[in-house]
Amino acid sequence: MATLQENATFEFNTLSEKGVDSRQATYLAGWSNGEWTCPHCARMFGKNLLGESPFFLARQHSAICHLPTN
Repeated sequence: MATLQENATFEFNTLSEKGVDSRQATYLAGWSNGEWTCPHCARMFGKNLLGESPFFLARQHSAICHLPTN
């Protein structure tokens, strides 16, 4: 059984092969059941007690933690 990071990394690679921008692929690849896992560093965002949206936090993180495009 694959981990959430392995699933996110696989999805990231699939999106990258389809020509999706690295930053966008990072954001899209990590979602699973309302929680997000970074395919690069395995940081996770989900429902939290502070009321912060995981969508905003994931978008913010994916903007700084992505592989450069060649």
